[in-house]
Amino acid sequence: MGLKFDKEKCTGCGSCESALSVRLITILDDKASIKIEGCNVCGACEDACATGAIKIEKEMAQIPRRQRTPRVWVFAEQRNGEIKGVGLELLSKGRELAILYKPNYVPSVWT
Repeated sequence: MGLKFDKEKCTGCGSCESALSVRLITILDDKASIKIEGCNVCGACEDACATGAIKIEKEMAQIPRRQRTPRVWVFAEQRNGEIKGVGLELLSKGRELAILYKPNYVPSVWT
């Protein structure tokens, strides 16, 4: 999996920046600047980007139908309403599993 950024599509709205709990995205000269080092590919920035400037490439693995399951649950620790960093990594892995089990899966809520 990897993150792709199309600077031409970026409007500099900042929705991707505010979607992350860590400072990996900043707005410079009306365009997002993404620091790839430290990215855990959680998908929050992709979900927040209305223009489609941020895309996460997903590797699709073939899993036999008998091993597929309709749900992937992720439990994450939080303190005072803030999710801990490891929780974002777990969400990233949960998302990968959900996509593997149901290739057309699109998460409706990421909080």
